[in-house]
Amino acid sequence: MLVLLLLVYVICEAAAYLGLRFLESKGKQGYAPTLTSEVSEAHRDILSRLINGKAEYIGYSRELGWTTLPYGENELFRANSQGVRGTREYAIAPPQDSLRIAAFGDSFVHGDDVPNSAAWSILMEQKAPGVEIMNFGVGGHGPDQAYLRYLKEGRTYSPDIVFIGYQTENINRVVNVFRPFYSANTGNPLSKPYFRLVDGRLVHNENPMGSLSDYQILLDDPASVLGPIGENDFHYQFRYKRGPLDWSPLIRLIKVFYFEFRSRFMNPIYQNNQYRTSSEAYQLVLAIIQDFHCDVLANGSLPVVVLFPNRADLAALSSSDSLRYEPLKDQLLVADYPVIELAEAFRPFIGQTDLDELIKAHYTGQGNELVADYLLSEIDTAGFFSAERRNELMTAQAELCRK
Repeated sequence: MLVLLLLVYVICEAAAYLGLRFLESKGKQGYAPTLTSEVSEAHRDILSRLINGKAEYIGYSRELGWTTLPYGENELFRANSQGVRGTREYAIAPPQDSLRIAAFGDSFVHGDDVPNSAAWSILMEQKAPGVEIMNFGVGGHGPDQAYLRYLKEGRTYSPDIVFIGYQTENINRVVNVFRPFYSANTGNPLSKPYFRLVDGRLVHNENPMGSLSDYQILLDDPASVLGPIGENDFHYQFRYKRGPLDWSPLIRLIKVFYFEFRSRFMNPIYQNNQYRTSSEAYQLVLAIIQDFHCDVLANGSLPVVVLFPNRADLAALSSSDSLRYEPLKDQLLVADYPVIELAEAFRPFIGQTDLDELIKAHYTGQGNELVADYLLSEIDTAGFFSAERRNELMTAQAELCRK
């Protein structure tokens, strides 16, 4: 009996080991416990380069966590002296007879995975002379960081229109403080400022890593830094942690499957594959967009929420499923916020075009062109080229901020 039990156990361990390897080979999330006492070698290398001043495109920012560097450049991207994507320089005041749009958000706003020449913002400028698109998007940024970048830099340039870019998955970022807690393989292994709701009001909490020297402490003694940061990070609390029995492939596989089960069926952020509107994350997203919207108006610009669909959204369109962000979109529309839903730019091509031709991790060159064309069409249809129409809308929108 003991021999039989031992044989069964060995078979289970072997099967679990093969299962973990299979998940990894398919690009699925394998065993990835919450970081509590270590930093990966890949992240050590990235942080060492930042500390030693060798960052190329993305660098450390105390106020934002990380941001695009002035004159930053890598194999795909290039920024100007203002840390805005592209090589064009922008005057502080918009030129007369022009329309200046400043866009804020994450990698979808930035236009990751394509070179500058194929990014939607630069295509818009080429397609519509007289339109300036200042692309302040940063890979990995959440709505909180986008809002803070507007306050820190964007309002200085007096844009006529501010695109508040939002991508479906962004809801997970407003309850994240240290990026690797949420995205284990991130290229930005940095911490960020964050907001909390106190009596219905946003309270700003500064970046826990107040200087680059704090990252040297992280490298030298990870446990002394990760635990305190994790106390305010939803993903640190939600994800499983390494245990004394994790040498066993079976235990590791059980943890992976249980985490996937909780994420799908017991996730506080989602319900029935849509946003759970009662969740802290949803309430934070809504409050950030509302405050962002009101600050843009107070600075004399027209705020427009632009919803960027990700690959899962476009796949849902092909099967006529509702999109995860639908509750947020509906709430914004009911409140009369100006909203542009970019899923509509892709809808005519869903089922007619291979999805890989439009989007991979981010939009392809063709996808970026669809976005550029659709945005120009929408702002034209809405009358946003007219200063009189923009002022009319801003006056109406200001009522939302007084309520």
